[in-house]
Amino acid sequence: MHASEISYIINQLDQTFDKNPWYGEPIHSILKSVDPDNVFESPTEGIHSIGELVAHLITYRVFATRRLLGDNDYYVSQENSFRWQRLYPEKKDAWDNLMGKLTTEHQHLLSILRESDGSILDKTVGGQSYSFRYLLNGIIQHDLYHLGQVVLIKKMNQRKHQAKPGPMNYSYKLFPFKDLSLIK
Repeated sequence: MHASEISYIINQLDQTFDKNPWYGEPIHSILKSVDPDNVFESPTEGIHSIGELVAHLITYRVFATRRLLGDNDYYVSQENSFRWQRLYPEKKDAWDNLMGKLTTEHQHLLSILRESDGSILDKTVGGQSYSFRYLLNGIIQHDLYHLGQVVLIKKMNQRKHQAKPGPMNYSYKLFPFKDLSLIK
């Protein structure tokens, strides 16, 4: 039972990250399509940037990995988990670094899980009140929750940076050319 369950969790983590999930594009593909020039830009006050969300996803992969390896002292500060600068301070190259770190931490987590016979799933995560089964399924859910935010922020940032129609940048998508004479 445990061997098939751990295989299922590994498969779900892999599908949602960079394979072919049923809901559409995987996490990695969506993140690669983001404009690196505005990944650290919040579309509006009080909303995280895409870079902050990626740092947050990395943090929880590291948390799961460290706990699976027996490090029960590793603690996640929710507030600090969004701070991408702690992972790479230089904004110019930070996006590539964050994407690389996310991939590396994802592969590290999967390699540890592949070495397991699955009995770890029933064990309680050190210092917590839940099992590794709960944590690993939660990471999948957590990723998808934040992926929805990434897609929304990406769209908001794209709209924010699009040229607005006006006298100097007329949009033929808004008004067909034949109707231009109707504008007064």
